Amino acid sequence: MLALVRKLLLASLVALPQVGFGAFCCCPLDLEWWGSAEYLLMWREKRHYPPLATTSDAADQGILGQPTTEILFGDERVGESPQSGGRIDLGLWFYGCWGFGGGVFGVLDEKVHFTVEGDGAGSPLLARPFFDTDAGGAPSSELVSFPTQLANGQIDVQTRNQIWGADAYLRSRWLSRCGFYIDSLLGFLYTRIEDDVEITNFSEDIAVGGFIQVSDRFNMKNDFYSGMIGINAGLQCHCIDFVFIGKLGLGSVVQTADIRGDFVRTAPPASLEEFGLLTQPSNIGSHKDHKFAAVPELSAQVRVKLSRGIFASCGYTYIYWPNVILAGNQIDLNVSFTQASQDPSYEANNTSFWAQGLSAGVYFCF
Repeated sequence: MLALVRKLLLASLVALPQVGFGAFCCCPLDLEWWGSAEYLLMWREKRHYPPLATTSDAADQGILGQPTTEILFGDERVGESPQSGGRIDLGLWFYGCWGFGGGVFGVLDEKVHFTVEGDGAGSPLLARPFFDTDAGGAPSSELVSFPTQLANGQIDVQTRNQIWGADAYLRSRWLSRCGFYIDSLLGFLYTRIEDDVEITNFSEDIAVGGFIQVSDRFNMKNDFYSGMIGINAGLQCHCIDFVFIGKLGLGSVVQTADIRGDFVRTAPPASLEEFGLLTQPSNIGSHKDHKFAAVPELSAQVRVKLSRGIFASCGYTYIYWPNVILAGNQIDLNVSFTQASQDPSYEANNTSFWAQGLSAGVYFCF
C-alpha cells in the first residue's frame, strides 16, 4: 500500500508542469500554435537640428547673432507627433516545451515639412546661416530672398524618420505552476532606423534673370544586427492574462551616412555643381562605421479571453537604441568654399534614440 502511494505522489509531481501550462493557456493541452496581430501608436524621441533658415532686416542679412535675426527653422528638437504602426508575431510549439517563433513590426514614417517663401520684390529677407571658416569662422549667410536682388525666394526643409524590425527566436518553457509561467527566448534581432533631411533653397535673380537652386541631402541608416535573449512571463487571473516580455539584443549597428548636394545656377555665369551649401567635397559621399550596441525592448500586456483560444490584448512597449546617427546631428555649419580647412567635415556624432507607445490587438493559440 505504501509503495502504491509513493508511485501516485511521484506521478502527480511529474504531471504538475503540464497541468499548469494547460490551466494558464485556457486552451486544450494539444494546442501548438500561438500568434498575435496588433495596432501600434508610437511616439519617438525628438531629433535636433541646427539653425537652417533665418530672417532679419536688410542690414543683418539673416546672420546668426545679429540683433534682428530670427531663426525660422532649427536650433530646436522636432518630431513630437505619434505615428501608427503594426506588429505581427507567430510561433509553433514543436517539441514538448520547445517552440519557434518570429515577428515583424513597423511604424509609419514621421515627417516634418517646413517651407517659407518671399515675394516678387524680395521680401521678407530669407537666408541660410553658416560660419565661414575662410574668414576665421565668422558668422555669415547665403541670401535666398533679398529686396531688389533676389525674388520669389523659397527655403524648403523636409525631414523623415523610419523604424522597422524583425526577430526570430527559440522559446523554451522554464516554469509553469498554478497559472504562472516563465519562458526563455533565444534568437536573432534586426532593426533599421533611417533618418534624413533635405534642405533646398530657390531664388530668382532680379538683376540678370535666371534662377539659383541649392540642395543639401543627409541620409542616415542604422542597421542593428544582434543576438537576442529574453523572457516571456505571464500570470492568469480567471480569464484575464497579465504578460511581460523583455528582450535584449547584443550585437553590432552598421551606420551608413550618405551626404549629397546640388548647385544649379542659370543666371550668368551659369553653373552646375554636385555640392550645395552645407555639402562640400570635404563631407560629400558615403561614410560607414560599426559600433557595438545593446538594444533593450520591454512590453507589458493585458489579455482578456473572448472565446476558446482567442484573446483581446492591449499594452505598452518601450525600445531603446544606443549609438545611432541622426541627420540633424551630422550637419556641420562650418563652411570653407575654398576647402582650405576641409569644412564642413563629417564625424559620426552618435546619440541614443527611443520609441514607446501603446498597442491593441488580438492574441490567439490553437
